[in-house]
Amino acid sequence: MTTKHTTTSSITKRATNLNPVEMIARRRENRRPDTDEELHQWISGYVDGQIPDYQMSAWLMAVCFHPLTPRETATLTQCYAQSGVTVSWPQPRPRLV
Repeated sequence: MTTKHTTTSSITKRATNLNPVEMIARRRENRRPDTDEELHQWISGYVDGQIPDYQMSAWLMAVCFHPLTPRETATLTQCYAQSGVTVSWPQPRPRLV
């Protein structure tokens, strides 16, 4: 088993002008889907400690009322996967009987 720790600096970073309050309000009011760039910034900001727990909680509650699109879900899943330790299991060995 090998592990690879992905730091947030290796996650694709975009412009740093994300406004958490605006992103929460936009989701709550169901104005438009979040862009890939916004979702990357959102997860990077949360992992880095720039977005506090209460803002993440508010955004997640808004997501409960206005679910993510399939594209947003895929992007968010990719962001989660790239935000921490990745474990790679070796290929199974052939059985020697």
